[in-house]
Amino acid sequence: MEDEKKEEPVRQFDIYQLKRLCEREVAYSPHIGDELCGYTREELRNFVVKPYRYSSRLISVMRFMYFYSGYFKKIIQYYVNLVKSDCWTVDTEFLTDSAANIDKKKLKKDYYAFVKEVGSFDLANALPKILFGVFLYDAYFGYVCDTDEGKVLFSFQPEDCVITGYTNGIPCFGVRKMNARDSRRKIYPQEIADILSDETKVSIVRGYVEMPITKTICIKYNDGFDFLYPPFSFIIKEILDLEDFKDIEKAKAENEIYKMLSLKIPTDQNGRPTMSEPDIVAFTEMVSDIVARTIGVFSTPFDVEPIEFSRNTTNNINNVQNAIDEMYSELGVSRAMLSGAAHSAELKTSIEVDASEVYRILKQVARAVNFHCRMRLSVNGKYRFTFRFLDITAFNQNDKVDELLKMAQASCPVKTELMAAAGKSPLKMFGNAFMENEVFELSDNWEPMQTSYTQSADSGENSEDNGRPAMDENEISDITQNTHDNEGNDADNRG
Repeated sequence: MEDEKKEEPVRQFDIYQLKRLCEREVAYSPHIGDELCGYTREELRNFVVKPYRYSSRLISVMRFMYFYSGYFKKIIQYYVNLVKSDCWTVDTEFLTDSAANIDKKKLKKDYYAFVKEVGSFDLANALPKILFGVFLYDAYFGYVCDTDEGKVLFSFQPEDCVITGYTNGIPCFGVRKMNARDSRRKIYPQEIADILSDETKVSIVRGYVEMPITKTICIKYNDGFDFLYPPFSFIIKEILDLEDFKDIEKAKAENEIYKMLSLKIPTDQNGRPTMSEPDIVAFTEMVSDIVARTIGVFSTPFDVEPIEFSRNTTNNINNVQNAIDEMYSELGVSRAMLSGAAHSAELKTSIEVDASEVYRILKQVARAVNFHCRMRLSVNGKYRFTFRFLDITAFNQNDKVDELLKMAQASCPVKTELMAAAGKSPLKMFGNAFMENEVFELSDNWEPMQTSYTQSADSGENSEDNGRPAMDENEISDITQNTHDNEGNDADNRG
């Protein structure tokens, strides 16, 4: 009797080996970030709701957001660069009923001294620095250092400062006390380091030293609150949502182009693999190495139906676009200003609304500058000088110049303001006028070019040679000759 043929045992397939092969072929699935700057969404929401408790953490988040989000950075820079920092003037106010008793020479001398003091602040360079701190952190804390070149504003980090009160409507602040090993000694000017290290100085709440108001400038966006509340902190949620939607859209795009190759493992009539496991692994890895990264490769003894990852394009909603629109809506900033495309009337109105926020900050800066100038200079009871910025942006400068030019032509006393609107401060205006009129005498030596449009035929010397040369008789047309014969150019013959 023939020996019964022993049935071959079913080969056990190593499922872990298959897992290792397919694991690297799984389509990319992004991890939607739940943290920002090391804080969870719930913590960030709590920071915004309770800024009086978490102002220092809000400041660190705002600084991180400025470098993390291109949208956020562009918004801050938009407000910083919106106004023209060199368009300022000085007004004179009379405090007496009659100007007859005012010494004109002394008035002129005092005016020059005041304008010079304002110019020493170098506002064209200092103002962008101030606006940056105000719109990013809610406040700017500066110390006025006097140098041979003028005044230099040293900026403190907002987390090192605390509002201590108000004097004449101007915020006063203290700076964290400094010890012998403090790293700030390397960056602080010696004058400031001496104040913060002086043991005789009165230390206020939690080790802060109150800085002298005669040397400091503090400008605050949310004026009236003694804690820092960054004006754009509420936009954190919109930025996080925007980044989430970007990750989702990226995952969808990658899934749409993802393909998968199935290598059919040959089997016998009983469905058992006829290839050894090392051979299957070798072929699978060989194909995987030569195909594109977006194509996955796996081996299976089963029939595989194609799977599509593409989304339905008929009902597709652009969530990223919606998130961007929502962010601009929350900010109150026209999206057209930052990304283009809108009606000119809508854009102009939006810019004026945004500029009004900056004008409010400029009034605080002007108040602080006037305070320092009047404190350093002698005060006359008969008149007073007031520094102010003009409400001018890069978008309405030409309109303001045209408006002031028409007023000046109507004999209104706005010539200094007209020059300021063109970016010429009183210091530059007086200096240029003196150089042109007194030193180089350009107003006397330079004359307008004479052309047939500016010079008549019977004026000036050699009047017969003025104007365009007469045409030869042979060059005159019949119509022109007929006009000459009939004296048609004579007003009495026209009718």
